[in-house]
This record gives sequence, C-alpha cells and structure tokens, in this order.
Amino acid sequence: MTSYLNRSEGHALNIQEVESPSHIPVWFVEDRSTSIIHLHFSLEAGSAYEPIEKNGLTSLLVHLLTEGAGDLDAESYQTILEDHAIQLQFSNGRDYIYGVLKTLSRNKDKAFKLLQLALNSPRFDEESIERIRLSLINSLQESEQNPSSVAIRHLFHTYFNQHPYSKHPDGTIDSLKNLTRNDLITHMAKIRNRKRLRVVVVGDISKNDVKEGIESVFSTWNETDTLPQIPTFQHKKLPLYITQKLDIPQTIVTFAKPGLERDNEDYLTYQVMNYVFSDGSFSSRLMTEIREKQGLTYSIFSANRYYNHAALYLGKSATGNETVAKLVAELRNQFRLMYDKGVTPDELKEAKTYLTGSYLLNFSSGSSIARQLLAIYDANLSKDYIHTRNKRIKEITRDQVNAMAKKMLHDKALFFSFVGNPDEDKLTDILTSD
Repeated sequence: MTSYLNRSEGHALNIQEVESPSHIPVWFVEDRSTSIIHLHFSLEAGSAYEPIEKNGLTSLLVHLLTEGAGDLDAESYQTILEDHAIQLQFSNGRDYIYGVLKTLSRNKDKAFKLLQLALNSPRFDEESIERIRLSLINSLQESEQNPSSVAIRHLFHTYFNQHPYSKHPDGTIDSLKNLTRNDLITHMAKIRNRKRLRVVVVGDISKNDVKEGIESVFSTWNETDTLPQIPTFQHKKLPLYITQKLDIPQTIVTFAKPGLERDNEDYLTYQVMNYVFSDGSFSSRLMTEIREKQGLTYSIFSANRYYNHAALYLGKSATGNETVAKLVAELRNQFRLMYDKGVTPDELKEAKTYLTGSYLLNFSSGSSIARQLLAIYDANLSKDYIHTRNKRIKEITRDQVNAMAKKMLHDKALFFSFVGNPDEDKLTDILTSD
C-alpha cells in the first residue's frame, strides 16, 4: 500500500490554504493521480447545540438532507446521485455535523450543485420525515436491546449529568416522535453559519475550481451566530458506580475519569502511554493481564475521548456476572501498577515504533487524507502537524510517559457503570478498599 507520506516524513503532501471569493477558507491537496475529488466538511453544530427538549433533531435533519432538495423529490435526487456516481453522506456527533462528497472530476459541477441544494434548499417533505423518523426509532429500539449501547448511554447520562453532552446524538424515541417539519426548517436556518464551517478538498481539481465550487455552496451562509454557547464541562463528584439491572449472563463494564484535552501540549505523550496500557491491541497491558493471563474477558480497552468542551478517559469490557468484582479489582490493580512503575524501555520502544509506522497508513488514499486533515483542522492543529508528529513522538522520553501515567491513571478517580446482574456487595467492597 502506497502512502502519500512515505517520502520525507510527510513533506510529499502539499497542503494549500485557499480562500473562496467571499473568504471561506479551505485546506486543499491537489492530486492528479486519480480522477476523483473528495470534499469533507465539518460544521460545529452537532447535537449539543439542539434544544434539550428536541433531542435527536440534528440526527433527523442530517438524514433528510439527501431526501430531496429544490425541485427534486427524494427519488429524483437519489437517481441523479446514482446516475453520476456521486456519493454524498451526512452524519452528526455531539460537537459536529459532517459532510462527505465523493465524485469523479468530470462530474464536479453536478456534484457541487447537488451539495448546494442539499444544504441550502432541503425539502423536508412530510413523507420523507415520517419514513426517516420511523427508521431512526427502529434503530433506537434495537439499540435498547443491546447491552453495550445501553451501557454507554447510561454512563454518558450520569457522567455528564445536565451538560448538553449527556444527551445521545440520536435522541430518544419520545423526543423523535415530537419533532416537526417547522423544527427542522428553523434549526437548519440557525446552523448555516460560515464561522462554524471547516472544509477540506483533496483530488483531481484545480485551485480555482475549488474556490468556485466552495463559493457556490457556502457563500450565502450567515456570519452571525445564533446557536447557544456550550459551557465547559465541570467535573463533579460521582457515586462509586451505577448499575442497570438486566437479566443477561454477562455484565457490561464501562468506566470513565477526567480525560486530556486535545490541545494539551503533551497529548502525543498520552498516546504513547495509552498504547502500552490499554489501546485494545493484544499487546497492551490490560489485554495481556486481564484477558490472556486471567481469562476474565474477551476484550478490554480504554482511550481518551475529547470534545470541544470536555474530555473523558473511557473504557469498556464485559465479563460473567460472577466475575465482575474480580475484573474490577484487577483493573484497578493495573491502573496502580502503571501509575507507580510506568512503562519499560522495551514497551516504550514498541509503542513509538508502532505509532510512527502506522501513521503512514492514514494517508493511503484521497478519502483517508481528507478525513485525517479534517480531524487535524477540527482539533485546531497546524497543517504542519503531519510533518512534525512522528519526529515529536520519537523524541518522547520514558520519564515523560511515566509522568503522563501519574497524571492520567489514578485509580481512585474511576467511575464505573454496570449493565447486567453483578454482585453489588462484592463491588462495593472492592471499590471502597484501598
């Protein structure tokens, strides 16, 4: 597999910063090796920005954007996409709405026009609303029967309490049932804001055509922001654990603690530390000690999740109801060992080798380049990050990694959520022991 970063640690990838005539910034990589164009954008208007009583509004909205626009009903719109081999998808999370456009370069004008219609003239036909609403409700009903999905929802709801991040981006069955066409139209008008927009274009297209295409889609968007401000999450004291009883043979174990913001200057040090500790690979400490040596679970991992206004260190596993307390005890023990003793020289070397080598695979195609660049853009990192990342990782020392372990892995800060039928008396004994 060829990577665009194979030469000179990333310097082969020329990332240009261009502006449309009305000053909409774009990160642009010209690539004439294929006749494909990739456009990825983010809009900082995810589910956290919707009214709390209208949870799921953003999810319903993004699913409807390709269900007819302008003079084209849903069937006509989808037919044109298919006939011209244009792929157009929208999705949403807590912070962002995402858009992905993929087209052959010869169809770029048609593709930009269809994107422009979807974002500026969505129809929101009642028939489409009801069909997509029913589909989303069915998905929610299925997720409510999935213990892993229940566990994550349960943890977020408790951990973030009344903060907007406590809401699931997909909403609830009751909230989806109450959403109206007018809700969609009103919210769509609010989220069309250029100041919240970030765009990346990669592929077989000239700089001038990028400027013209972006201008045609986004130039009429508002510059006045009317969405609410999201407060920075303030961590509060939580119970030792919460349990949601389900009559299932295994208990889903999720755990969380305050995480690390993405703009922290030592974030790469955290990545090295967590690769050794618990990134989910079979060589990680948690997998080796808890899965392989003790056979308590099939999988266990933890990782940092950062948002624009919060960060949490989140982990997940599953084990038989009768072994939950034993798994939790060993998990806390592994936190203490990493906190007290840190990583070995061999572990550090392996982590740095993997993290620098595997990074190249993120730039093996136009779509992967666009995806990576947008993530870097959204994290407020410089476009030069791809040129400097590996060098910085190679310079990280064992002392720095061990200091990060002491910062991130204090076991007393862990909050647990259990979904299943664990022995709560044993859990309380384990979690209140020193």
